[in-house]
Amino acid sequence: MFLKLAKYFEDKTPNESNKIEDLINLLNEDINNNYQKAINISQEKSDRGAQRVCSWGEKATKIINSLLSRYEAEGEKLFEENEIWLCTICGFIFIGKTAPALCPICKVQSDKFIKVDGRVKLS
Repeated sequence: MFLKLAKYFEDKTPNESNKIEDLINLLNEDINNNYQKAINISQEKSDRGAQRVCSWGEKATKIINSLLSRYEAEGEKLFEENEIWLCTICGFIFIGKTAPALCPICKVQSDKFIKVDGRVKLS
């Protein structure tokens, strides 16, 4: 479903830019502003489920931001002999030969990870 959703938005989004720098800037906006607003609202409402989702989302976004920065520095070398793994529960992205035994964000086991194929070069 995640891949279908991503394809839907890819088809609907105008191709204005694929620059990593632009993606990093958008992620930084989320990290520095948007997550804190959502966390504050969920705390005011005492909504533990929303707080957990915000916490997971913020952690996954920081990791994605870090991976994009690494990709910007290393390019395709980052993926040599590695695969891209996505946690279908929280959105954590892992680069390695195999999926981690346990997701560091939501703590599910490796069977909840999918291998992401069909890489697109960002420039």
